[in-house]
Amino acid sequence: MSSLTRLSSGGFDLAETWTFEQLTSAIAAGDESFLQPIDRALSDYPVVELSDYLWSGVKNGIWLKEAEVNQSASVVALRYQGAIKCLYQKKGAVYKPLKMFSTT
Repeated sequence: MSSLTRLSSGGFDLAETWTFEQLTSAIAAGDESFLQPIDRALSDYPVVELSDYLWSGVKNGIWLKEAEVNQSASVVALRYQGAIKCLYQKKGAVYKPLKMFSTT
């Protein structure tokens, strides 16, 4: 095998790719149409909507009980006010922070 081309990854496919030259030109022109919301990249994870009360703890890294998450997936995306804020991972009977994206 002399070459290998990935056709898709993480919900994105080859038709959506941009070259460095295209990105440089777009940025210079103030065109940000190449940007995608983080929700798109995390679409494989079940989403849990957070209440104001849970968000006040999650943004400080609290662990969540299974009943608070109400999912059985090993990793979940937590969304607050329309934006995914973090990923939480199941460890035993609780979900713990895996990756925080925003605390605001």
